[in-house]
Amino acid sequence: MLWQEKTAVESVDYSLDNPNRCTINFVRGATNNAERIEMFSNKRESELRATDNTFFSLENLRQVTLGYSSQYGKHVPLLLLSAVTYFNLLHIYMPQFLP
Repeated sequence: MLWQEKTAVESVDYSLDNPNRCTINFVRGATNNAERIEMFSNKRESELRATDNTFFSLENLRQVTLGYSSQYGKHVPLLLLSAVTYFNLLHIYMPQFLP
């Protein structure tokens, strides 16, 4: 089977009631270190620079990767593993002037 035919994501849970959180659930065994990922938006900012109408957008994200120990399902106690990563995303939109 070609790798393009496989999918690693089982579902994505996102609610308009809480737009600061997104959950990505993986197919069991599709990844070595994660069962799911929780993405949290901690802060959003934007600014328009008046001198040239450049728009800046900043978003701070926290990713929590959750997984089980490699012994999961082998009659051993469940061990939940997690890793936390922080991201700062800066987007710059500059107006394009045509000659």
